[in-house]
Amino acid sequence: NVVLSNTGDSALTLSGVTLPAAPFSAVAPVIASGTVIPANSSVTQVLRFAPTASGPFSGSLSVTANTGQPAISVALSGTGATASGCASTLPAVTTSSWQRNGSASLSGSAVQLTPVATGAAGSVIYTTPLSSANLRICFDADIGGGSGADGMALMLLNPTAGPGALGAAGSGLGYGGLSGVAVTLDTYDSGAGDPSDNFVGIATGGSTAALTYLATSTAIPTLEGAGPVPVEVEVVAGRLVVRVAGSQVLDTAVSLPGQVLLGFGAGTGGLDNRHLVGNVRVAN
Repeated sequence: NVVLSNTGDSALTLSGVTLPAAPFSAVAPVIASGTVIPANSSVTQVLRFAPTASGPFSGSLSVTANTGQPAISVALSGTGATASGCASTLPAVTTSSWQRNGSASLSGSAVQLTPVATGAAGSVIYTTPLSSANLRICFDADIGGGSGADGMALMLLNPTAGPGALGAAGSGLGYGGLSGVAVTLDTYDSGAGDPSDNFVGIATGGSTAALTYLATSTAIPTLEGAGPVPVEVEVVAGRLVVRVAGSQVLDTAVSLPGQVLLGFGAGTGGLDNRHLVGNVRVAN
């Protein structure tokens, strides 16, 4: 994040903004010429780094204010690494092999599960059941742009749920009410069993109000407004292992049927966020 602070006693107006080029990008809301920073206040611009190749990258974000001072430039850098966890055996999540339900829609090479709108629920389900043994799923979770809720889930559902499966909105994360196990990425503390407003959990059911968790972890990077966050989920000898941004955060015994429907869900309630799932790779 880039934070622009105005420590003066009068409002400051940006007269020029130069946003970074790919693989960096600005996440909405985006600052622009005419953006006003009130006295003794600040604005934050969230930036995303999404390289399509390995190696180092650099860029910059530049702003000019109506103070007569020269432009201020913030240097950006990042290193792209080749993903090694999952060599996908399934069609892309944007193809017709996956069914979109509720508020889910295509968004470039990703699926937007919910827009920035309250009371929304969306899911995308791979239409063919998969063996749950030695299943490995990698994906990028991109959450933000709204007022802060609720989160998204990777779902391993009972095949009887069908490809039209769509769970509850709000704290249900598009999963609540469905039969199966979910790995949740939650950005809202509902006060009903949630350990914080930024955690990962393994859920076995729930409703719009709350989910039932086998395990949770708050030892994770910030999920909201951080751009695409890489997540890896693996079924190993009856246990579900979850890694976020390359670090293992959960390892919990679970009970899964021999076959599962793989899907992703998300929900918003009185607050909202855009929930995107992309770069889905599945090894089975």
